[in-house]
Amino acid sequence: SGSGATVNIENSGDTVSASGDTINLAGTGLTVNAAGNNDTFSSASSSHGDTIDMTGTGTTLDISGATITIAAGSQVIIDGSNDIINAAGNDNISFIGSDDSLTGGIGDVVTTQGAGENVTLGTGSSLDVESGSATANLSSDTLTVGAGSQATLDGSGDTVNLAANSNSLLNVDGGGSDTIKATGDVIDMIARNSGDSIVGSGDSVNVNGSSSFSGTNDSIVVDSGSDLKLSGGNDSVTLGGAGDFLGLLGGTYSVSGTGDTISTLGSTSVNLSGGNDSVALGGTGDFLDLLGGTYTVSGSDDTIDTSANTQVDASGSNDAFNLGVDSGVTADGSGDTLNGEGITNGDAYDVNGGGGISGGGDSGGGDGGDGGGGGDGGDPPDLPPTENDDDNTGYGFAGSKAATLSTAGNNIGFIAQYDLSQGNQAAALAAEKALQQAVDMATATPTAGTGSAVLDGAKFDQQVITWSLADSQGTQAAPFSGYMDSTDESVVQGAFNTWAASMPGVTFEEVSDSAQSDIRVGFGDFNTATTGIIGYTSYQANNGQIAPDAIVRVEDPTQNALTTGADGQQTYAGTEATLSQTLLHEIGHALGLGDNADQNSVMNYQLTASNRTLDSTDLVGIGSLYGSGSSTASVGSSGVSQLIQAMSTFNADTGVADTTLLPPALLNNNVTLSASAHAA
Repeated sequence: SGSGATVNIENSGDTVSASGDTINLAGTGLTVNAAGNNDTFSSASSSHGDTIDMTGTGTTLDISGATITIAAGSQVIIDGSNDIINAAGNDNISFIGSDDSLTGGIGDVVTTQGAGENVTLGTGSSLDVESGSATANLSSDTLTVGAGSQATLDGSGDTVNLAANSNSLLNVDGGGSDTIKATGDVIDMIARNSGDSIVGSGDSVNVNGSSSFSGTNDSIVVDSGSDLKLSGGNDSVTLGGAGDFLGLLGGTYSVSGTGDTISTLGSTSVNLSGGNDSVALGGTGDFLDLLGGTYTVSGSDDTIDTSANTQVDASGSNDAFNLGVDSGVTADGSGDTLNGEGITNGDAYDVNGGGGISGGGDSGGGDGGDGGGGGDGGDPPDLPPTENDDDNTGYGFAGSKAATLSTAGNNIGFIAQYDLSQGNQAAALAAEKALQQAVDMATATPTAGTGSAVLDGAKFDQQVITWSLADSQGTQAAPFSGYMDSTDESVVQGAFNTWAASMPGVTFEEVSDSAQSDIRVGFGDFNTATTGIIGYTSYQANNGQIAPDAIVRVEDPTQNALTTGADGQQTYAGTEATLSQTLLHEIGHALGLGDNADQNSVMNYQLTASNRTLDSTDLVGIGSLYGSGSSTASVGSSGVSQLIQAMSTFNADTGVADTTLLPPALLNNNVTLSASAHAA
C-alpha cells in the first residue's frame, strides 16, 4: 500500500506490508501478519481477541485485548489496554494504555505511562515507569520510576532510579542485590530481600518480612515479626512490634522498639529506646546508649551509656558502663567498670538520684524489680561460640592489595553479609575476623621468602586426614555452588600431595563424600571480579582440634572462568591465581594456617604468579603444627594447647620455632599465633 492509505481488514489470516498507512481491524478475533514502518493499527471498540505478528519501526497499535508478537529490533507504541505482548528482544516498546502484560527479551527498552502494567524483561533491558504504575520482573536490568509513579520490583542485580523528592513509590517484592538510587522517596520491602543497597538519603523505608540492605540517613519502619540486616549508618529505625530482629552492620543508628532483638557487627554505635529489648554487641568497641527501660545486653570491650531510669542485665567482659541517675546494672563478666570504678562479676549496682553508687555483693541490687531481665523478652540472643567451640574461616584473594583493602573497607564483608542474611551471627563474626586478619597482612610490611607463618590456634589431631570431593550440600554458612569432576579431582589430589610432602607421618586419604570427611572440597560463588575473593575455608574447632566437615571452596568457574595458559596451568580469568594454587592456599587454611605477609608464600593473603607453591615460611608454619621431619613426632592432642600457649608468649621478632621441630635452614622464619582466634 502507498503511504497515507487506509486499509480495512475483515478476514483472518491477512498479511499486511505497508508503511505510513492506517490499518483498521474491522472483524473480531482476527489474525494478522504485519510488516512495515510508521503504520497505525486500530480496531473497532467491540473487537477483541485479535492476534497480531508484527515487525517494523514507528508502528502504533491502538488495539485492546489483543495478543501481539513483536519481532526483534522493532519499535512499537501500544495505545490500548489488556493486551498480551511477547517481544523477541532488542525492541523499543512504549505503553500508553493500561493493564497490559509484556514478556520481553534481552536488551529491550520499555516505557509505561498507564496503570497496572506488568513487564517481564531479559537481562540488559530497561524499564521507565514515566507515570502510573507497573510491576517489573527483572534481572540485571535498569528500572526508572518517575515523579509520582509507583513500581513493584521482583528481581535481582537491578539498578533502580527513583525521581528525587517526588512521592515516587517502590515496592521491592523479592530478589536481592539491587542498587536503589533514591532521595526523599518511599520504599517498601514487602518480601524476603537480601543484599540491596539504597544510595541516597532521606528515604522512608518500610520492611515487612526479611530484608538485608544498606542505606544512609533514611527513616526505616520494621513491621511486627520482621527481621532486617542493615548497614550504612546514620539511619533512624522504628521496630513496629515485639519480636522483630535488627542486625546492624557498622555505623551509627537511632533505634526505638520494645521486646525486640538487636545484634551488631563491626564498629557500631546505637541509641536505643523502648525497653525489654535484647542486645548482642558482636564487635569490639561498640557504643550503646540506652534511653530508659530494661535491657539485656551481651558483649565485650564495649561502652554502654544510659539515661535516667534504666536497668541493664549484662554479660561479657571489659565493658565500661556509664549509668544515669536512678539506674542499675548487673554485669556477669570480668574487667567491667561502672562510672569509672571497677565492679565485681555478678553483683548488682545502683546509681541513685544524686549519682552515688551502691551495691556490690548484694543480690538485691538494682531496683529490685524483675532483676533487669527484660520482662518476658525470653533468653538473650545466642553469642558467638566460646573459645572451646570456635568458628574458623580463611580467605584467599586474587585481586590487588588495593582491591583487598577496598573489600575490607565496606561496613561488612561479602561473606559476612551472606551469613547474616541466613541469621548466622557466629559465622558472620568469624568471616569478619578472618577478613580483618587478611587486611592486617595486606597492611603489614611485606617480605619475600622470609617472614612469620601465622597459625589459627587449631589443628587436626590424627595422622590420617580424610578428604573428599563434595557431591552434596555444604553447611548453612558454607554452601557449595557446584561440584568438581574427575579432571578437577587430579588437581585437588596434587594439592594434597604437596602438603603431604611437607608433613611426614601425616597421610591424606580420599574418601566418599559425607559430613564425616575431615576436609570437603568444592566450588563457591564469590564474585571474584567484584570482591577479589578467590577462595574461602570454614571449619569448627573444639579445644584446639579441627572437627570433621571442614569446607574448602574455590571460585566457581561458571562465575569466573578458568583458562588454560601456555604453561598448562588453569588460571582464573582476570587474575594470576591458578586453580592448584588456590586449592593449596585454602587447604592450608583447613590445616590451621592463617594468611601471612610473605609474598612468596602460598599462604600470603594475595595469590599471584610469585607464590604458586610452598616456600620456607609455609614449611615453618605446617611444621610447627604437625612436625617437619621424619625424626620429629607430630604434636599430639596433649601438646596442642601447650604449643598455642607457648606461641602466645613468644616475641614474634625472635621467632617461636623449636629447633627440635624445624631444620636449621628454616630457623630464620618465625611463627605467630593469629591475633584473632577466629581469623585465618
